[in-house]
Amino acid sequence: MTATLDSADSLLEDTGFLRDAIWPLVAGPAEPPPASPPEVTVHRRREDGRLVAELEFGPSRRIYAKLYRDALAGARAHAVHKRLWAHGLGAGPIYRVPEPLAYLPDHGVLLLRAAAGEQLSSLAPPRTLDGVRGAAHWLAALHASDVELDASEDAAQGVLRLARRAASAAASRPELEEVFRGLLEILAERYESVAGRAELAPTHGRFSAEHVFVAPEAVTVVDLDRAALADPAKDVGELLHRLRWGAGKLGRPTATIDEAGEAFVREYLRSSRFALSTLEYHWSFSVVWTLFVLASRDRPGKGWDERSAFLLTELAAVPSRVEAFR
Repeated sequence: MTATLDSADSLLEDTGFLRDAIWPLVAGPAEPPPASPPEVTVHRRREDGRLVAELEFGPSRRIYAKLYRDALAGARAHAVHKRLWAHGLGAGPIYRVPEPLAYLPDHGVLLLRAAAGEQLSSLAPPRTLDGVRGAAHWLAALHASDVELDASEDAAQGVLRLARRAASAAASRPELEEVFRGLLEILAERYESVAGRAELAPTHGRFSAEHVFVAPEAVTVVDLDRAALADPAKDVGELLHRLRWGAGKLGRPTATIDEAGEAFVREYLRSSRFALSTLEYHWSFSVVWTLFVLASRDRPGKGWDERSAFLLTELAAVPSRVEAFR
């Protein structure tokens, strides 16, 4: 049975909790706590009650607190980080996950050392190329890891989530129902072409440029809650889509976007044993998912009418781009 916790937002305002429960994990029990409480910045607040906050006890003492209403989900996230940290993605290597400091089950709080460096999504050309190559090496290291994960991705669940998202999109924009049906047909055709060819490896589950931090000494990837045994091509397709989508929204030239995507895939293929035979489907799935999100969350200036053309062009070009990689 899932253990559900009450909202833990108030913990971040409890100076006693921050001083007595968190500070010793950040600095060790012998060092006295600072005179003033840490600066707290909430980075993400989700509808399910999950919250991600940054706690800064000083410039070199930054940690992230992830608050879970589901205590078992928090415990699993902690276990994933510990296993990855101990199986080749810890303090020594260049390619890392955030250091897991502790999980406080009574409060549903996971504490992680903050990743050093800059987000890949914030890097501008030409620094983007070095960033995507680092991301490719990190991903290849994860996929090659012998870490045991207690979850395997259920492909049927992914299709079900997409169907629900499609229904939400159709409810928001009923005049586009035929377009949405066409998107699902394209995806089904691309799945048929790769069915039965998937390989399995430890995967990130939500690999995007926002989750990759690039520093001179290391590449660190965060947000590993969805890590599972799955098709490694899913991570590659997700990064390609998110990288191109982010650059497209910023209005960067097509040639620049193409160069970054190609550099990422080429470096991954050089570093990994996986041939990415199912990349066309997974890349297409990510694009179609974003199209449905765009329609279901339609907002003036940032909705379907303004942004769908770029994504539809992206979807049409996936097969030729994948073929070029080969």
